[in-house]
Amino acid sequence: MRIKVKTPETSVALTLEDVPLSQFIDAITQLDEKRRPVEKLEVGFPPKPVDLKLDTVISEVGIKNGDMVRVSFGFIPDIPYVQLVPNKSFIMLRNIPDDNSCMFSAFSFGMGEGFSVTVSELRQIVAVHINNNPSIYTAVVLGRDPREYCAWITTKDAWGGAIELQILADWFQVSVHCVDVESANVISFEGKDATMEMYLIYSGVHYDAVAENNQVTDSRERDVRQWNVGSVDVRDATIRLAKELQSKDYAINLTRFRVRCLECYEIFVGEGGAQKHANDSGHIRFGKLPRSVELLQDFTDITPDPKATAECRKALYSSDGSRFAYTQPDAVYVFNTSGKASLHTKVEVAEVMDIMFSPKGTYLVMWSKPILLDRESGKWSENVFVYNLHTLQVICKWSKNQQNGWKPQFTADESVLVKGHQGNKEIHFYEIDANVTQITLSQPSHKYKVNDPQATYNAFEVSPGKNPAIAIFIPEQGGKPASVCVYNIPSFKQPICSKNFFKAERCQLQWNTLGTALLALASIDHDTTNQSYYGETNLYLLGIAGSYDSRITLDKEGPIHDITWSPSAREFAVSYGFMPSSTTFFDARGSAIHSMPMAPRNTIRYSPHARYVLVAGFGNLQGTVDIYDRQNKFSKLVTFQAPNTSVCEWSPCGRFILTATTAPRLRVDNGLKVWHASGQLIYMKEYQELNQIGWKPQSIDSFPALRSLEPAPPAHLSAQEWLSKRAETQSTQTARPAGAYRPPHARRTGAPAATSSLYEKEQQSLRNAKVGVNPISGRPRVVPGAPITEPQESKQAAKNRKKRAAKKEREASSGSPTPQATPPPTQQAGSVVGGVISLEEKKIRSLLKKLRAIEVLKMKQANGEPLEDTQVSKINKEDDIRNELISLGWNDE
Repeated sequence: MRIKVKTPETSVALTLEDVPLSQFIDAITQLDEKRRPVEKLEVGFPPKPVDLKLDTVISEVGIKNGDMVRVSFGFIPDIPYVQLVPNKSFIMLRNIPDDNSCMFSAFSFGMGEGFSVTVSELRQIVAVHINNNPSIYTAVVLGRDPREYCAWITTKDAWGGAIELQILADWFQVSVHCVDVESANVISFEGKDATMEMYLIYSGVHYDAVAENNQVTDSRERDVRQWNVGSVDVRDATIRLAKELQSKDYAINLTRFRVRCLECYEIFVGEGGAQKHANDSGHIRFGKLPRSVELLQDFTDITPDPKATAECRKALYSSDGSRFAYTQPDAVYVFNTSGKASLHTKVEVAEVMDIMFSPKGTYLVMWSKPILLDRESGKWSENVFVYNLHTLQVICKWSKNQQNGWKPQFTADESVLVKGHQGNKEIHFYEIDANVTQITLSQPSHKYKVNDPQATYNAFEVSPGKNPAIAIFIPEQGGKPASVCVYNIPSFKQPICSKNFFKAERCQLQWNTLGTALLALASIDHDTTNQSYYGETNLYLLGIAGSYDSRITLDKEGPIHDITWSPSAREFAVSYGFMPSSTTFFDARGSAIHSMPMAPRNTIRYSPHARYVLVAGFGNLQGTVDIYDRQNKFSKLVTFQAPNTSVCEWSPCGRFILTATTAPRLRVDNGLKVWHASGQLIYMKEYQELNQIGWKPQSIDSFPALRSLEPAPPAHLSAQEWLSKRAETQSTQTARPAGAYRPPHARRTGAPAATSSLYEKEQQSLRNAKVGVNPISGRPRVVPGAPITEPQESKQAAKNRKKRAAKKEREASSGSPTPQATPPPTQQAGSVVGGVISLEEKKIRSLLKKLRAIEVLKMKQANGEPLEDTQVSKINKEDDIRNELISLGWNDE
C-alpha cells in the first residue's frame, strides 16, 4: 500500500503492507525529528478521524491504498533523552520516587513490568545472601557487624549501594551498569551467567532508571528496559544522557554542591556547611540551589521574596510592568513591582509550563502540563486556567493538550475574552469585567463560526486600540483560495476588510499599534520555483480605516526574514531576499519610502519613540548591528558586533540596547550585554545558563523623546574588563612573527628565505620546457650527438632587430659612443626541437613532487596530527632527496 502522510511540518509517501496500526504509527513517528506522540489521525476528504486501535490492521480502520492521512502530534513531555542513532529510537530517563529505596526501585523497574518481587523482598534477599556468605561479607567489607548490617538493610530507611547491586545482579543473573552523572563513568556489576543487562543513572544521592522507547513519552508501556550483554550503542547513548544531565545540574556532589536553607534562605556549600547551620540554628529544611529569577536594576541584583527554590520554567512581566510572575513546580508567584518587589499572591496550580498576562495585568492565564485521563476516549485534564488577580479566583478553565496556540486573547480594554473552540471551527467571545468571579464557557456572549463546513481557521488576532476588531485567517483548501477577513467585534455578518490569495498554508498576523492596519505574512512549505528549501512567503497589507488591501511588491527574490511596524503606526519595515538581503521601509499604504543597501541582515527593531532603527544579522549570521537615525534621512549612526545574539531589545527609554545569548539555542557563552545607542558597551554579565531575559515594560511617557543622541555614560567595570580582555585576545591573534618563513633546511644552512614555493618552481619548469629552455640552468636544451639547429626568427623579431640596428647607426653618426655588442652564446650541439623533456628533468619533477609531499607532512606533524610510520620515514628521507636534486643540477633559489 502507498499512503501519503501529511504532518504539520512535512508531507511524504509511505509504502508498506497492511500492517497493524501500531507499526504504521511507529513509521510516522520516525518522520518526526522531535518524535512527538501521535495524537490523532485523519483520512479522506473531508478528513475523518481514525479509531486508534493499535492491534487493528490499517485497512480495517478505513485507510486504503492512495489515501492521504493527516497527522496531529501531541505534547512532548519534559523528559531528558538522547537518540539511539542505529535504531532511531530514544534512550530516556525514567524517574524513580525520591525515597531511601530508590536503588531497589530502580532495579525493580529494570527487571521489567512482569517483575513481581517487592522492594522489601529485595532487601530480604540481600540480607539472606550476606548471612549465607560470612567469609565474603565480613565486618571489614560491610563497615559494621554483619548481623547488625542485615538488620539495618531490611529497614525502609536504609540506602542501597554497590554491595546490594552486586548481590541482586548475581541473584537474578543480570548485569547492572550504573552511570555516574558527575564523572560520566560506568560502574558495572556483572551478574553470574548473565545474558541481559540494565542501566541505572546515579546523581550522587539518587538512582534513576533508563529505558528505550520509539517515542519521547511519559507512557512506560512500550519501554525496553533490558538489552543483550555488550550492547555498545546503548552504553554510549546512556553516557551521552548522563552528560546531558550533567549540563542540567542533575549531579549532586555532597562536598561542593550549593544548598539553601528553606527557613532563613541562607546559602551554604556542601553537606558540612548545611550540618553546621542546622546545629547552630535548629533549621532542618534545606533545598539544592536551583536556577533562579533575577531582576536587574541599575546594575544591582534584586531577587524577589520568596525566592525560587526549584526549577523556574517561565518568568514574565505584565505589558504595563505593574506585575511580575514566575513559576514553580507547585505554584505560580505573582509580585507587585512598584518600589521593592512584594508578593501579591500565590496561585496554587501545579506543573505550570507557560503563562501570560492580560493587557492591563488584571488576569493571569496559565498552561499546565496536560494529563491524559482516558486513552480510549481521548479525554485530557483541564490545564488552562484564567485567574483574576483582583478577586484572587480562577474564573474559568478548559483543556488544551497542545502548547501551540494555547493562549486566549483579550481586547485592549479587557472587556472581552476571546478563545478558539470546536476544532478551529468557532471562536467564542466572553464579556467580562475586573470583578468577574466565574465565566460559563458554554454560554459565550458572541460567537464566530466558519461558514464553509469543510474549512477551518488557522489563526486569529485581536487588534489593539479603542475599537476592537479581529483578523481571521482561513488557509486554502480544495482549490479555494486562502483568506484573511477582518470583523468588528461583535459584528460577524460582514467583514469590514478581506483579502483572498493562494500559496498560503500558514499566516502571521501583525497589527499596528493603533489597530488601523494589518500585515499578513502568508507562507507555504513548497516553493514552486524550487529556489528555496523553506518554501514561499508573501506579504499583504489590509487597511481597516480606508478599507483597502494590497500585496506588498518586493524587488528581490527570496524569503521574508522579518516584518515590524513602527511604534508611530504610520510605517513598517521588511527584511527580505536571499543573502545579502534587502531592507525596505513602507508607509501605511504600502508605498516604499526608503531602501537600505543590501547586506546580510535579518532583524529589524524600532526604538520606542521611533527615532532610531536597529537593523542586524543574527541567527546564522555574524551579528553585525547597524543603528540608523530615522528622522535624519536614515543616516547611519554606528555599526558594532554582537555575535551569537538570540535576544535583542531596545530599552523603554530608547537610549540602550539589550543583547543576550540564551539557552537552549546556545549552550555556551550565555550572558547579556547592554549597549548605548552610540555603539558603546555599557554593561555585561555572563551566566552558566541563561534561559530568559527582558526589560521591565514602562510607558514612553516616562521618558522624553530624544532630540539628538546623548553621550554614552561611563562603562560599568564589567564592560571595561571584558573590552580589555577582548583587546588582548585580538592583539595576540593578529601578531605575526617578523620576516618570511624559512624552512628548517634553510635555517640549518643559513640560506636565504625562498621567494617561491616548490609548486611555483615546478610550474615555471613546465613553462620553460614548452619554449625549449632548460629548467635547471636557463640554457637551451641539447641532446649529445644531435645536429645543431639555429632557432627560427619570427617576422616581428626580425623587424625589431632591424629597428635596433638603424638606431645604432643614427647614434654612431651623431658621434655618441657605440657600446660593444655581446655576441650570442654559442648554442650547444644537439638542441631539441618540440619541447621533449629529458630523463633528468623527469627525475627532477618526480623529486620535487616528493619534496612537496614531505612539506605537507611536516606541517601536519607541527600541528600535532598523528602520522603513520611510512609518513615519518618519508620525512626522514628529505635530505637524501635534496642531495639528489643538487646532483642533477637543481638549486633551491
